[in-house]
Amino acid sequence: SVYIIFAYYNIKVMAQVKDKVEYIIALINEFAKRFKLTDVQAYRYITHYKGIDMIDEHYNVMHTLDFDEMVNSLAIYCNRQGGALIWFFFTITKKAMTDFEYMKEALATELVMLLIEKEGMDMKSALNCFYNSETYDKLSKPESGLFYQSERYVYALLHKEITTGTLA
Repeated sequence: SVYIIFAYYNIKVMAQVKDKVEYIIALINEFAKRFKLTDVQAYRYITHYKGIDMIDEHYNVMHTLDFDEMVNSLAIYCNRQGGALIWFFFTITKKAMTDFEYMKEALATELVMLLIEKEGMDMKSALNCFYNSETYDKLSKPESGLFYQSERYVYALLHKEITTGTLA
């Protein structure tokens, strides 16, 4: 009975972590679009100016608010921490997410979760490992076709890269 309670608690905690990871990845991707950056550039900028820490700390409130407003708030927060990007508030024309962008974002969430579960990383370390990997670089290129593969297949590539230092 104690084991069942622990297993239930662990499943619930991992589901909460997954929700947070999914939200952070979506914010990074939208931030990148707004400022015409790559996802990796956006991740590094947000991390450098403590935006990931802010999202982690205030996720319980942020995820309940308007998503576009949270992207704006993230830009303002990073600017106040010394970042040079400034978001000017004006109406933007939103483009629908492409199939590639959707599949890449969904796969990114699953891969970060696998890093947390299988490699024992915390959320921030898993995000850092993922966004700075050759695997992510390859996943970000539609011509690679990697985004069509299962998360277990792509994770095997990422795991190999982590353990050997190379994707090839």
